[in-house]
Amino acid sequence: MSEGHTIEVVELAPTPAVVLPRRVATESLGDEIGRGIQRVRAAVTAARVPVAGAPFVRYLAMGPEMELEIGLPLKGSHSVPSLRATLLPGGTAATTWHTGPYTGLPGALADIEAWIAENATSAGDPWESYATAPDADPPRTQVVWPVTLP
Repeated sequence: MSEGHTIEVVELAPTPAVVLPRRVATESLGDEIGRGIQRVRAAVTAARVPVAGAPFVRYLAMGPEMELEIGLPLKGSHSVPSLRATLLPGGTAATTWHTGPYTGLPGALADIEAWIAENATSAGDPWESYATAPDADPPRTQVVWPVTLP
């Protein structure tokens, strides 16, 4: 259910990143994201690559089986063994912050999706950026969705 998240329009700079692609059943999404973030952090740390921000999950396909990328933004382009290099896109995006349990994140995505339906056109895949650790009280997550404005 939607919590009425405030949607803002921002301009993003393109950001190099590395990701671990995954296909995940919806019911095991949280566990897979947690394991994936640990794997990505370990690989980036072992490669001694500088990180430029919080871990993220980009949703490429949603449904009973999710296709996603679990990643970390980097300071510059780097190669990291076992991970795929990518780019978080720059440009216009709709964004909101969710504070509280991760179970509320679908509401944040739904709020942005509803805002896009009325105000913009989707221009790419949405992602969540985990600003705090899962055990933070409360956790904070930024949801970002690239858009084209009319």
